[in-house]
Amino acid sequence: MTTATRVDGPEDIATAAPTDDTARYRDTGGTIVNNIGPGTLDNPRIAAREAQYGNRQAEIEAVMDIDQAAFDRVRELETFMIGRAENFVADVMGTTEGVGPRHARRPGLVDKTEEIVTNLNDLVTELERGGSASDLAERFVALQNEARHTALPKLSRAMREADSHIPKMQDPYAEVQRLIAKMPFSSFRPIAPAKRR
Repeated sequence: MTTATRVDGPEDIATAAPTDDTARYRDTGGTIVNNIGPGTLDNPRIAAREAQYGNRQAEIEAVMDIDQAAFDRVRELETFMIGRAENFVADVMGTTEGVGPRHARRPGLVDKTEEIVTNLNDLVTELERGGSASDLAERFVALQNEARHTALPKLSRAMREADSHIPKMQDPYAEVQRLIAKMPFSSFRPIAPAKRR
């Protein structure tokens, strides 16, 4: 069985600063940070739907306004997440800068890794053609070290980062709500509808 609380509008359930007995504190270098908690997007939207209004038009406008405020907040972060994902793809796959025949291509992580593999294959070809084994061994060790200590860790890190971008982009609303819940209370802008003129 659930119980309902009567509210007169979305502002009745806006997140308030937690009291000392309910606050979760975290010491960060001498500063006490008070986290917001979950529901900062959903709670005002639910309250707007459960509130009592003088007429149907006022209800429609209040619900639309609070939804707009919540989704404006989501769009801000969604734009930021899209930018980060695009930068990630550019770093991994490389980018083409400029237009026309004089454009420059900036190599990405995949290009650099393929270059190492190509150079290793070239070493094998040179060895088969009778190249100096000692010279080739020295170049092989350098390429092997570059692959082991640079390319493979970067590729592994890139794969983990790609895995982290996917769920965020699939449900930006939930991601915004998750991030807001971790924000310090002092930096939070409550979700509130814009005042109609």
